[in-house]
Amino acid sequence: MLTKYTLAAAIPLLLLQMLPALANAEDAELTHLKCRSLPNSIGLVTKIYADRDVVDVECQVTDGGHVGNTTLWHRTVDHCYVSDRYFQVPAAQPIPSCQQTDSVVSCQLPNAAGVSLIERYSEPLITRARPDFTGAATIGYAHRCMSQDCSEVPVQFPLRRPQALALLLNDVRSDTGCLREAISENVSLGDNQWSALASWAHGIDCSLVKSSRLVARLNAGEPPATVAAIELPRWVVRNGIVDSLLVSRRAEELALFQTPSTKLAHPKCSSFFRMAE
Repeated sequence: MLTKYTLAAAIPLLLLQMLPALANAEDAELTHLKCRSLPNSIGLVTKIYADRDVVDVECQVTDGGHVGNTTLWHRTVDHCYVSDRYFQVPAAQPIPSCQQTDSVVSCQLPNAAGVSLIERYSEPLITRARPDFTGAATIGYAHRCMSQDCSEVPVQFPLRRPQALALLLNDVRSDTGCLREAISENVSLGDNQWSALASWAHGIDCSLVKSSRLVARLNAGEPPATVAAIELPRWVVRNGIVDSLLVSRRAEELALFQTPSTKLAHPKCSSFFRMAE
């Protein structure tokens, strides 16, 4: 059952003027409140709520990014997150944990180690729109835009690293979506294994991921550690020659894959993405 809560950011203007720390907060402005794609201030703004809106809340995350002195975030029915700092939550109406809701499918994002790996091996940060070798406009960490000036990207230019990282994470969702479709639900993968595969899949056409020997062997029931040790190092050729950067990347991905995981990521996700502030 969904519960309706009133946004605390919608308190009267006079009171906001008495609380400069709240009035000047990044997500709370005098007439609206930003709802983000992740339970963290690096998430992209995907929804804006107006003054005095009543919002349907699905669940809450207790270990999101810090906003003031809280790490508690609420996920709304619009599938975005607002910090508890801006909510008036009735004490008599407890909110369920989001882990119970999001454990239905694989994790949409790699863990912090996986994100760090992907970012390190991404192309250099581009702060303003420019064409790549195909002529398509790109920005951030090789994020391809729909328009030549990237005007559809909901950020201000020049792009900063936190914004570029948020765009990268949105792009990575398509990689994990491809993995989710390709890898059988009978294959269990921990968060380090899943994150290593997300790094491997990033930048590879989904059709190649799905038709790979790596995926085929996983789906055939072979031990994941054995499959990764043999198959990951094979993906090191670019334009017909062995690429030293790909060799290093695959070695790091294999090391992450072989690092014991404490949380399940596929076929069900048991944790949220977390990043050090």
